[in-house]
Amino acid sequence: MRGQPNPDPYLNAQLPPLLDDTAARQRQRHFTRSRRLTGFWLGLAMGTLYFTIAQLINPLLMPGLPIYQLPPGMPWTALIAGLAGGLTGLLAAWPDGSLVGILWGSLVGTLFFDVYALANSVSDSLPLSWIGVFLLFILLPMAAMTSAVIGGFRWALNRQQAAWQDQRSRWITHGIPVLLITAAAVFGLTAQYSEEARIVITRMQELIRAGQAAQAQGLPAELDVSQVIRFKENAQGPYTLEWSRDETNRYAIPRPANTGGNESIVIARFSNGYLLVCLFPNAYASAECVSRGRLGAAPDARQPTPAASGEPGSIYGKMAAIQNSVTAEE
Repeated sequence: MRGQPNPDPYLNAQLPPLLDDTAARQRQRHFTRSRRLTGFWLGLAMGTLYFTIAQLINPLLMPGLPIYQLPPGMPWTALIAGLAGGLTGLLAAWPDGSLVGILWGSLVGTLFFDVYALANSVSDSLPLSWIGVFLLFILLPMAAMTSAVIGGFRWALNRQQAAWQDQRSRWITHGIPVLLITAAAVFGLTAQYSEEARIVITRMQELIRAGQAAQAQGLPAELDVSQVIRFKENAQGPYTLEWSRDETNRYAIPRPANTGGNESIVIARFSNGYLLVCLFPNAYASAECVSRGRLGAAPDARQPTPAASGEPGSIYGKMAAIQNSVTAEE
């Protein structure tokens, strides 16, 4: 009837006032700042937690063995990794466009890995030409893996920020960061050495101790070879042990033909700069060892070079061919 209020509440509802341009810009800046800060703090937490677990899990599971840790050692390694993760997360979250953020984050993440690999290779006295070949072969796979990780990170960050802006479920707003940090922790657990790795590291420890206790003419057979230079004189002081597959054969040890690339490499780094690297075809086979001395010991002329470490059709042979061409140009 005329003059009576309409009982339909939807017709009487008032629309919220539209934001003016200034308020809309302030709201957008607020959400943009939130996304960037969240990306930084999530990256910081994920990087710190991942490297803390990855660096401590093997020493905790193998007490008494001098397991290698990335320089400069804990807790500084975790702090540096956390800052690198925070910077990567910040750059991934900085642009409004997700694809641009993924590109920036992937580039920076790959750069951090390459800088670490370069520093580690230089510390192991590898030839510069071999270091270049090594970085070339790992660059594209690492970039692809980093892009996938950063892509998942930015996607999850977008979902979390959308839920926070729309004031939706707190499970989404707080659950996504918890899931990302948990994923980083689980990924850190993958650094745990396998049973085979623990066996060969223990064997390497026994081999070094036997060599240090032996007389000059009574070295173990694995150390009494021309490729191991002056073990008794150089293998002095504290050392650390690291297990690796060394898929690129950067230490130039000839590979057996029947192991399918599943050999184990154990690297002993002595505090005086001496490096002993042994290849174990399996957990119980005899090791093939080489060394790199830094106490005035000239490399033995019979020590294998990267060019002799692989067949022409294998990845090692291809890398050796590239190295030979680089050396020839130099």
